[in-house]
Amino acid sequence: MNQNVGSTDKRVRISLGAVLGAVSLATLANATPLPGVAALVFGVAA
Repeated sequence: MNQNVGSTDKRVRISLGAVLGAVSLATLANATPLPGVAALVFGVAA
């Protein structure tokens, strides 16, 4: 079976996951003015 994930796709996914994870943690720590539900959504997406 051929690999379907290229190096660019892998980098984008890792970067996006890291950013969403950081935003989720910042929301839980009340460092961002987002609602609490956003932390859950961003955490699941990360």
